[in-house]
Amino acid sequence: MGLIIRPVDLDRDLEQVLAVREEGKGAPTPPEQFRRWLDGLVGFSLHLAGEEEGRIVAVAFVNEASFARDALAVRLRVLREHRGRGLGRLMWARIEDAVRERSPAALEAVVLDDDPASRAWAERRGFRLFDHQFRSQLDLETFDASAHQAVVRAAEAAGIRFEPSDDLYRVYRMYGRMVEAAPDVVVVPPRDYLDRELGGPDVLRLVAVDGDRWVGLTILQPVTPELAWNAITGVVPSHRGRRLARALKVLAAEDARRRGVRWIATRNNARNAPMLAVNEALGYQREFGEWRMRKELRSG
Repeated sequence: MGLIIRPVDLDRDLEQVLAVREEGKGAPTPPEQFRRWLDGLVGFSLHLAGEEEGRIVAVAFVNEASFARDALAVRLRVLREHRGRGLGRLMWARIEDAVRERSPAALEAVVLDDDPASRAWAERRGFRLFDHQFRSQLDLETFDASAHQAVVRAAEAAGIRFEPSDDLYRVYRMYGRMVEAAPDVVVVPPRDYLDRELGGPDVLRLVAVDGDRWVGLTILQPVTPELAWNAITGVVPSHRGRRLARALKVLAAEDARRRGVRWIATRNNARNAPMLAVNEALGYQREFGEWRMRKELRSG
């Protein structure tokens, strides 16, 4: 029997789909987070399973990219034991059909940075490396907040206040500034994305305030009862070098632990040396790295 390519049915496919999609990752995506991601997609999306003899051996997800303009995000995975048999080529043909109908300016994909064969496969289809990022995670059961209180006290002694905020307009403006200043090659996502991901009452939006001016921001999103996602941490240029990012992360970690959260996960650009150093100092453990790949389809 050949490969049967069909739409994903999460009610019966979830476990197998995640086994394929997350293969090789040190910290697989929790099922709740994966469902939340799918439910939150807006605009065009295509979810395909490649099945052989009743077993899913390949998956493909295509959707509008949240952090790129006029681009589709492509996630294609084939179980490693089934590679080299043309299954990825068959799945890719179905993706190309969808891409032709949408006619985006570009395609974006991510490949695990310890999987050079998949990177080469993508490059043969016109993708080029344009960024590198790492995912890491902090275990709050072993995190010693008392060891980092000095940075919080020093900031407060210098007149900095740390306050949660529900002023979404101001939070989004600050978030946009942080995204634009980061080394990642991304654009600020639209307002509906921000409302959906960052606007909920259970999201911690913690700001550092100097007088009446906001000078730093960190955002923690709940993923599961035990896992939170650090969506962003940043400090305005005039206040960098004062360890405010570290103080924000310490206070956010304390808040998360009080809520019963066990882990905080985040993703950082490989070129963001200052934030990588902050995470290392706090005890974040690197789990895996990803190459971001991009294929230009038309100019402009």
